[in-house]
Amino acid sequence: MIKFLRLKILCTNNHLKHMGGSETFTYTLAKELERQSHSVDVFTLSKGVVSEKLNTVDELKDEYDIMFINHNSCLEHILKKKIKGFKILTCHGIQPQLEQPIPGADSYVVVAEEIQEHLKNRGFNSTVIRNGVDCKRFFPIRKINAECKSVLSMCHGEEAKNNISEACKKLGISFNFTGTTLEGRTFEIEKLIFEADLVFGFGRSTYESMACGRNVISYDSKWAGLTGDGIITPNNVQLLQKKSFGGRTFNFKFTVDELVEEIKKYKQEYGDFNRQYALENFNIEKQVNKYFQIWRQRGTT
Repeated sequence: MIKFLRLKILCTNNHLKHMGGSETFTYTLAKELERQSHSVDVFTLSKGVVSEKLNTVDELKDEYDIMFINHNSCLEHILKKKIKGFKILTCHGIQPQLEQPIPGADSYVVVAEEIQEHLKNRGFNSTVIRNGVDCKRFFPIRKINAECKSVLSMCHGEEAKNNISEACKKLGISFNFTGTTLEGRTFEIEKLIFEADLVFGFGRSTYESMACGRNVISYDSKWAGLTGDGIITPNNVQLLQKKSFGGRTFNFKFTVDELVEEIKKYKQEYGDFNRQYALENFNIEKQVNKYFQIWRQRGTT
């Protein structure tokens, strides 16, 4: 079986300078592959905080068994260097330009159905493998309170952060935030999540907070003004994950008073549900096995 083979693997990401979604994805993937005793090289065009924590190389080997590639710039580099091996390009969004698919990969993976449709419209077939989370790192270090007492904003947008802060003041609950720029974010982000009962954010922050057994509200002002899908529940989680919990399903334009009402929907049992759902659907150990299944089936389709 795959876990008994020591494969030569390459993981790439255009930038590993600061903490962000694709950077954390690459870190989590590389560490899980190392845990499985594979030989893992990491390549990036922009070094920094994340690359320093990985086996980052400047020169690539002539051949790898599998290449886990993020960003078309990295695929272009690999093709230019004529590196041999099975190439899987993962697309994490319909934007920005770096996430657009280009010819040259042996297989294409997307993290949500929204992106799968985007690739299909561009002539690329793909497989959905959702974001992988290290569920041993992101876990419920404590059970959340029966009533919400603390909120963490992982939003990128300043306006969203300020609105959440105002809503928390009206409710008389504690407020904290991770910083609205990547440069301001700590690597050990799980410590801030552990302190909160409820987390606001999009994308990667949602997956990690669910794994920590927190209530989560999809909301930010990152792209096109204030928008969100509201609190994640057992009834809407499968729908919201189709757009990576990115606020684009319902596109609610929450006012401060509406955020107050959304926070009031908090339930302790949502935390238990979110943890179990993350274990079943986002666990990096399971997600890596799905990637390996694509590699096993190479040449059969």
